[in-house]
Amino acid sequence: MAIRFTSTLHARYREDLEDLLFFNANQSSVARGIVDTIDRYGLPRVVEKGRSLLLTVGGPFETQTLFALEMEGEYPELVGALIYTRIDEETIVLLHMTVNEEYCLNGKQSRKMLTVKLFDKLKTIARQIKGVRFLEITYGGDSSETIDVRRRDTRIWSLGKKPH
Repeated sequence: MAIRFTSTLHARYREDLEDLLFFNANQSSVARGIVDTIDRYGLPRVVEKGRSLLLTVGGPFETQTLFALEMEGEYPELVGALIYTRIDEETIVLLHMTVNEEYCLNGKQSRKMLTVKLFDKLKTIARQIKGVRFLEITYGGDSSETIDVRRRDTRIWSLGKKPH
């Protein structure tokens, strides 16, 4: 079966989402980037709106969320999520991405390449938004990484600033 991407998630997934976002064993590999992003944009939190869940951060930033659901089995399983925001006319920032450990590089489901698919889906979303040219990744270590989403290659600039 396939992974399905959606911007809405039923409230019954709250515990799964909290576990995935806040108790993921792989967080340690990007801990510095997480802390830097929290310092800059605010702490991520799970918010229930009606019967749906969304992820937000503190401050004035309006965020969007993309969820990944594994469609195998009787009930879809939440296996990934990301939060992003538009900081100016040209730039979307990927604030946080989380992937179920089974779907990471050394996991049993690694062949599904969920991290890559989530990232590619966000690039596709960014390309569809009028005026957006750049996707900034905040977990890039000492500096953020910026991608020109209009380019079809995967070139990343690790200079912490937008390419010209």
